Amino acid sequence: MDKGAFLDPSSPLHNEEHAHLAHAEIGFLWTVVKNSRKGRRIIGHCEEERPQGAMANGPAPEQRCR
Repeated sequence: MDKGAFLDPSSPLHNEEHAHLAHAEIGFLWTVVKNSRKGRRIIGHCEEERPQGAMANGPAPEQRCR
């Protein structure tokens, strides 16, 4: 499914609250390895990566995934 499914106003999955993602550069990794913490199964996890090297001292990211 492409991002247009969520960002295109004519799509049945469109949600105005996601408009800020129209120009976002989003990447993801997928794994089949089970993950649990404190006896609870984790089914999803999101992180925002900070630049490394010369870019590492730039401004902090404005949004966090939760």
